[in-house]
Amino acid sequence: MNDLVERGYVFDFSGCVDAYKVDAHSYNGLSLVDFVVETSDKFLFIEVKNADSDMAKMHSEREDFLSSPSEFAAKICRKFRDTLLRELAKGKKFPRPITYILLLEFSKFDMQQRRKLLESMRSRIPEFSESEYTAVNSIGYVIHNFDEFQAEYNTFKITSRDMSAGKQHTQ
Repeated sequence: MNDLVERGYVFDFSGCVDAYKVDAHSYNGLSLVDFVVETSDKFLFIEVKNADSDMAKMHSEREDFLSSPSEFAAKICRKFRDTLLRELAKGKKFPRPITYILLLEFSKFDMQQRRKLLESMRSRIPEFSESEYTAVNSIGYVIHNFDEFQAEYNTFKITSRDMSAGKQHTQ
């Protein structure tokens, strides 16, 4: 399986059933997550945001995180919903639980802001039960930083692509 790149990081999803980059192409105005990963027991929809990076400063994501958590949550949740709808429209079924992971690296984002963002996401993520809709088993969501993600999913590796300065570190 090929490594997938996002926001200056290389993600190695070796050992999973399938992994692919979703937002590599434009799909008629849909806002999509970065990766969909299928493991033996769940599906992961992963959105990577690194507000500590220089690229994020240029795109003012830092301000979005802090000034309007509910607006930011709406954008993040739209990515999940659009990706799920796109996958369902293609005939994909999700017989195992889906976990939407916001992989958020932001040193100035404290636990209170994280809880507020998670609460805001809660009201925007659709809920399914197997009896209501057979193509989707269940949906959960979580916010992780890189270290938390690596601790929970230790079979996957995240490596920085900052090779130009001679720095390569594994998260």
